[in-house]
Amino acid sequence: MTKRVLFAGLLVALLVPAAAGGEPVAPDTTITAGPAPFANTRSATFSFSSDQRKAHFACALDSGAFFACSSPYTMSVADGEHRFWVVAIGNGGLADPTPASWSWTADTVAPTVRRRVDVRYGRLEIMWGALSAAGADQIVVTRSTDKRKKPTLEVYRGTGSSYVDPRFRNAVYHRYQVVASDRAGNVSAPVDVVVGRDALLLTPKDGAKVRAPARLRWRPVRKASFYNVQLFRGGRKVLSTWPRAANLRLGRSWEYRGRRYRLKGGRYTMYVWPGFGPLAHSRYGRLLGQSSFVV
Repeated sequence: MTKRVLFAGLLVALLVPAAAGGEPVAPDTTITAGPAPFANTRSATFSFSSDQRKAHFACALDSGAFFACSSPYTMSVADGEHRFWVVAIGNGGLADPTPASWSWTADTVAPTVRRRVDVRYGRLEIMWGALSAAGADQIVVTRSTDKRKKPTLEVYRGTGSSYVDPRFRNAVYHRYQVVASDRAGNVSAPVDVVVGRDALLLTPKDGAKVRAPARLRWRPVRKASFYNVQLFRGGRKVLSTWPRAANLRLGRSWEYRGRRYRLKGGRYTMYVWPGFGPLAHSRYGRLLGQSSFVV
């Protein structure tokens, strides 16, 4: 404050003529409007006034020199923390011994979201790390389970480093959007996270083309003791089997319900369920995954 007052006092002789008789009274200075504490623009406009109607003003930015100015005054600044000073100089030639000041931070850089996704059986986690690393102070996650619709259902808003959906349903299409924002109001570009119905199916992936024989593989489920794999062709079930490992070799032909089937050309749809405990108890979990492939 002492440095600012000294600068303001040195300007008096240049900005205001000497007082003509009487005892001059120092004016008071008030800043009536300025930018928000965190602003997402480099332009800053200030309004200020004095209790002396005909007072003149001198302004300064940060540690720069004072210069003549009038209200309202607009300036352009670089991103970062700033402090604006203004001092009123009365008609008697005295400057306000306590210049008014206004502090704010200009921030025009939008946050950047980098995410990782972990999909498991019955659980999904989207991770973006510390918000400070992204230049953000809040994350919003929205979701859609309809390919025709954008994610609009808000499932998370907060300051954490990840979002966990403990009730996630595999074999269902999910599209999430992650958007970060900062205190200045900057908003990141939305980052999509698409989880298909085949997220836990390793091969073949949805829409793939395969040749006979084919290897069906999926991610193992913790505590699962067997799996049920069902295969459909043209809407008709052509196979149902119960492998104990998380894979199945589909040969050129097989028998199902007393009938011989061949892996001939066409579109097939594959479904996999995990099973728990003895096979005879028929205790199954939710559908692990679904995919279609073409032979």
